[in-house]
Amino acid sequence: MYVIMIDGEPRMKEGSTMRTYKTKDTAEKWAREITRYWSYKSRKVEIAEVSFSPIKTIGEGGTQ
Repeated sequence: MYVIMIDGEPRMKEGSTMRTYKTKDTAEKWAREITRYWSYKSRKVEIAEVSFSPIKTIGEGGTQ
């Protein structure tokens, strides 16, 4: 999975959800599109690969 980073922070969709992309090509396409906007002209736009793995299991279904 890939995300677009703007000035070192993940780009958030509508201010609350991290937008992810399945392929590097798709992320790159949208990153290039973003850099066309005036508000992003002077900002650092990057693509980062992310992976999510469990840190701690809080509970498992059926065990009490």
